[in-house]
Amino acid sequence: MELELREALALADDRSGPLSQLLPGSEEHDYHRCLHAQHAGNLDEAEQILNAWPERHGETVGLHRLRLRQLLCRVVTAPAKVADKLRDQFNVSHWHEKEVEEVDPRRPTKLAEGTFDGVNLLKQAVDHDTNLSQVTDEGLYELLEWNLDPTRRRVLLGRIAHTPQPELVALVAEDLAIKNSGGFGSLAVHQQMTLDQLHALADRVRELRGHIGWVSAVVRRMVPPRAVVDLDVDRDGRHAFLEAVWQFLAELPPAINSLKAHVLWHLLDSGRKRGTPVDTRLLAAYLSLPRAARYLSRQWMDRQHREDVAQLGADFKSVTGLPPAGDDEALVRELLHEKIDQAEQFAQWLDRSWLDNELATARLLFGLGDTDKATLTLGPSRAAALRERIELAWSPHNPLRFGTDEPVVLEAELKNVPELVVKVFRIDPVAYFQNQRREVSTDLDLDGLAASHEEIIKISEPPVRRVRRKIPLPMCARPGTYVIDLIGNGMSSRAVIHKGRLRQMMRLGAAGHVVTIVDEAGRPRPDAKAWIGDREYTPDEKGSFVVPFSTSPGRTPILLFCGDIATVQELALYRETYHLHTAVLLDRQALTAGRIAKAIVRASLSVHGSPVSLAVVKRPTWEVTLTDAQGVSSTKTQPLVLDDANASVLEWPMGEDTARVSITVRGHVEVRSEQKEQEITDGRSFEVGTIHR
Repeated sequence: MELELREALALADDRSGPLSQLLPGSEEHDYHRCLHAQHAGNLDEAEQILNAWPERHGETVGLHRLRLRQLLCRVVTAPAKVADKLRDQFNVSHWHEKEVEEVDPRRPTKLAEGTFDGVNLLKQAVDHDTNLSQVTDEGLYELLEWNLDPTRRRVLLGRIAHTPQPELVALVAEDLAIKNSGGFGSLAVHQQMTLDQLHALADRVRELRGHIGWVSAVVRRMVPPRAVVDLDVDRDGRHAFLEAVWQFLAELPPAINSLKAHVLWHLLDSGRKRGTPVDTRLLAAYLSLPRAARYLSRQWMDRQHREDVAQLGADFKSVTGLPPAGDDEALVRELLHEKIDQAEQFAQWLDRSWLDNELATARLLFGLGDTDKATLTLGPSRAAALRERIELAWSPHNPLRFGTDEPVVLEAELKNVPELVVKVFRIDPVAYFQNQRREVSTDLDLDGLAASHEEIIKISEPPVRRVRRKIPLPMCARPGTYVIDLIGNGMSSRAVIHKGRLRQMMRLGAAGHVVTIVDEAGRPRPDAKAWIGDREYTPDEKGSFVVPFSTSPGRTPILLFCGDIATVQELALYRETYHLHTAVLLDRQALTAGRIAKAIVRASLSVHGSPVSLAVVKRPTWEVTLTDAQGVSSTKTQPLVLDDANASVLEWPMGEDTARVSITVRGHVEVRSEQKEQEITDGRSFEVGTIHR
């Protein structure tokens, strides 16, 4: 056949033209006509040509080739009809039973029904020993629904982590009911139960409501995240949190009175700092807690059980996130002065003499009721001392931070101060931070500094009266940091006001700590700057900058400033330590002697839990170690290409009698903060052919 005609039959879109040039009835004409019908999907037409072929042209090579093509075309449309013919055509056999010299008739030739049933296998693993050593960590969670004996149940609870399965509560309750269980807190899973699970557990084990460990676990889960509520600054959020905690603690038994006193003190103090009227019920609840205080009734305290006495000043910061309680007597005295008309309802817990003196003092200070009788109650000397006493202090409910556009108005509590001098100092927080490495505080040395503003206020009230005076400060309209100094009658009191606020958010990246500066509304501030140590950092257009990893990890102060606004916060610095993690998928059915085994490996790199690109890994390699049944090992090492988006396929030949395959990925990362290289490695091991042992 000419080359032009052959190309036309092979490449033409319409082959009817080239077919017409062939001699009708010839072998070439029938071959290409049948081929054309198969290409077009006209298999019945092609079948007619093949049936007439032997009579017209005999059994030729072309006939066998076309018949095979016809079977391959038919198996797509009707596999059931031609599959057997196609199998016979290629002489396919699926019989791969191992050849043995002889078969022992006493042994079974097939496994029993349900041999590989998951439940049966798990039951065998549980029955193997009481330590559940044959049960994997994944299988443990299936056992939560099983009825285990006390020993296995405790082993189970000692190994599992957090799980939302409802059976966990019942198992923990049953374990705690055992005499030698160790009590709540003896197992790690106790600290990983959710708030709902803890309450459900207490419903089953009622005595837990008097267990300080269980109560502390519940309160810890009620503490709001610092990113949502900053308990040091957000007074409203702090008060709402304390109210919720007290609502939980109020009905609990006296065994946790120390925690009750801690929470109640902070709740009362929080209300005082918010400027809200004292809640009589909360004050009564606090006074009814037995504790060592000199103003309490001795007769009432003698009737209390020693184990119920609350420990004032106990440190529960790890539970509530709040510092120990402060001056107990000063707080009670101030709250009683607000409730002078209702003070008698608290008399059952208070020393009578102390209460009478405080009520008389309050009447003289605020000019309430029969002041003459109050003077007689105190006596001449104490009344005179009260009259001459000088008080000058800022009101506790004054805010310490103001918004950028918020007017600054403070309140002061004064007594026996006929003339009050108000001095306002505008402080450069950047210069102060560079010198002191902390935020401006009230202990700032103002000697030699001239006040930017000074004002004198005349007080006409009698010396025995305590008055609260509002002091507007229009000179603090600009954002910035101010020190307000009150001076009167030989005393002084100082407050630091921060107008405007900046915050920082940090994440870890490949180059270090990525810090973003935001304003009060959470908007990035690319025009702000930061000062850490002796270095100034300027953000990019997104308001972020990079602080290198530290060789001395820990928390360090950081000054954020933008124009007149400056805020000092703490920045957590981390050491530059990298961790390599590999996930390996191995085709176990390919682990036979003489074959090429394959594994899929996906690697990831992190620094302190934050992902880092694999591009920073230098000289990555992988090695496979094959160990035979006799313990002889051989290792092969090859270079490896790591990609963040794709996995790597590893191949190696399997040796004879391999018992273990170990795959390890290695590399090096440059630790720039320490000017050295860190070797990173991770791998997995797989047992092979354990049935032969």
